[in-house]
Amino acid sequence: MIRHLRLYRAFWRNCLRQAVEFRANFWASVATNLGWLASLVLFLKLIYVNTHSVAGWSEGQMFLLIGTYSVLRGVGDTLFYQNLSDLPNQIRLGTMDFTLLRPVNSQFFVSLRYVSLDNLGHLIGAVGLLGYGLWHLPAPPSPIQVTAYLFLLLCGVVLFYAISLLTMTLSFWLVRLDNLFVALDTLFGISRTPIDVFRAFGPS
Repeated sequence: MIRHLRLYRAFWRNCLRQAVEFRANFWASVATNLGWLASLVLFLKLIYVNTHSVAGWSEGQMFLLIGTYSVLRGVGDTLFYQNLSDLPNQIRLGTMDFTLLRPVNSQFFVSLRYVSLDNLGHLIGAVGLLGYGLWHLPAPPSPIQVTAYLFLLLCGVVLFYAISLLTMTLSFWLVRLDNLFVALDTLFGISRTPIDVFRAFGPS
């Protein structure tokens, strides 16, 4: 365990050096992620200018939902999204063989080798969305609710990783899965929409 923690610290150090080396690209990516969140905030504010709720969701609740989704994606994109999306390419080119020969757990190395530090801007903006949503709630959440929220958020990150890894392992049998990962990403995007919105498509 300690050995893997040291190795993971080395991963972060190397990726930080790479980010410092290409500073313009790093800050451009951070600005792009923050701009995407800003456009989403503007879109939600335009909706709630003329209404107090959407499918029973108030403005504060909606921002909490979007903020939770953004935190989940920010953590996933920073820690393992780039690694898992590159797995089919490694298998196709044969570089996966060198990974299997390394004296380290293959799943650990494949999943966490690269850290996308430029996605930290997305994560910081997501925390800002959560703070804005909490500010608009009629009452602050209790410590028990905060603890339950953090636990469920951790479960969401684990499920996001597990589903992504399970999907990418299909590349051992199929040639190309790049588009499938994009489709999976689109499917995950549905989670930022309140489930009550979809009741209009169900039986009345």
